[in-house]
Amino acid sequence: MNKKDFRVKQINALKEFSTDNRKMESKQILDSLFQSESWKSAQTVATTLSDDLEFDTKPVIQQAQLENKIIVVPRTTIAGRKMFFNALTANTQLERTKFGILEPVGEDTVEPEQINLIVVPGLGFETKTGFRVGFGAGYYDRYLADYNGKTVGLAFTPQLLEKPEWPVDEFDIDLEQIISKDGVVYEK
Repeated sequence: MNKKDFRVKQINALKEFSTDNRKMESKQILDSLFQSESWKSAQTVATTLSDDLEFDTKPVIQQAQLENKIIVVPRTTIAGRKMFFNALTANTQLERTKFGILEPVGEDTVEPEQINLIVVPGLGFETKTGFRVGFGAGYYDRYLADYNGKTVGLAFTPQLLEKPEWPVDEFDIDLEQIISKDGVVYEK
């Protein structure tokens, strides 16, 4: 199956995933994340401002703030398809992009070497080698190619696969850890 068809399949599976299952699994996944050494040792955590289809990152942001961690969120450029991370504070101004994603406004970029942990979004996560398939723009793969910190994917049951059902390209970057309702299901 090509990546485009796989993404459609996964989006449909996530739309059909019940609210009750989503809540139950979210709690279990978050408990495992917050107990992980990657989380405990991180001073700066990067995550998305999730939409309704994705894993809800509001609890990740709230927990980071409770623990006095710096939270950073992505800002993208259309030209060159580059991604940067900006600190998320009470004063951060957000705007919705043409893709409907909330992003910080401004050039106040946090350098990659300052980020200890990135919670990487995805539609599918392969549990044998840590590969993922995202939403198709390649922003995370480009960013992760030069990133040396920790990476983790948070995956609902419909997102977990024992082997890729999509072609893994040479530029695809594998994650260091994948967490599901069962705890860590992949670790490099």
